[in-house]
Amino acid sequence: MLKTNDLCVCYSGSPDILQKLNISIDEGDSVAIVGKNGAGKSSLLLSLVGIAAISGGILKVCGLTMAKPNLPEIRKRTGLVFQNPDDQLFMPTVYDDIAFGPRNYGISENEVKDAVLNISSRFEISELLSRNAYRLSGGEKRLAALAAVLVMQPQLLLLDEPSSFLDPCARRRLINLLSELPQTKLIATHDLDLALDLCQRVIILNKGSVIADGRTADLLRDEVLLTTNGLELPLSLGHKH
Repeated sequence: MLKTNDLCVCYSGSPDILQKLNISIDEGDSVAIVGKNGAGKSSLLLSLVGIAAISGGILKVCGLTMAKPNLPEIRKRTGLVFQNPDDQLFMPTVYDDIAFGPRNYGISENEVKDAVLNISSRFEISELLSRNAYRLSGGEKRLAALAAVLVMQPQLLLLDEPSSFLDPCARRRLINLLSELPQTKLIATHDLDLALDLCQRVIILNKGSVIADGRTADLLRDEVLLTTNGLELPLSLGHKH
């Protein structure tokens, strides 16, 4: 599903943000990418859809080598949910935001309507379809942005800080919804309790390199490892302020 071989990623005129990453993720896996700010979490997700440039190594996404000719098909198979829903929701109504992807691929309007109604019903946001996204709560925006990605039925789902902007109730609702999705999931997050709930595996990044890759239950209990890499024990495992 996803494989990197000595992957290096950079932005124009900058040093490599990701340095010789070797990661392999199989179909159906749910993997958390964790690390302090600047570790390279978001850059990794952006590289998987061709936004952040590869400066070295090899990247394969959904069986396709990352290269310009393959980019349209990679983006069709991969869905990225940005950290800030306002970066993703830009149409006059939530309906139009969710319909944007299918319409862009030339699907008939009847099929678009069916797809939008089905996904909005599944996410329990049907009452939001006629509203402008900028008038929604943080939790409503998050669900609308997720619906706008999942309506395309991607094979690989990329989520950048999915619990940000959410109150506890909305966060729990999102976790429950994500746990039911069949897609392979790669989740960049500071929310280590969310990682415990959703992911069987965690990859710790620091300064663009993989520091550790293993079972979530093991790595997120290793206080020395976490502290060394600018992280803290999940609250559910007994961290006290």
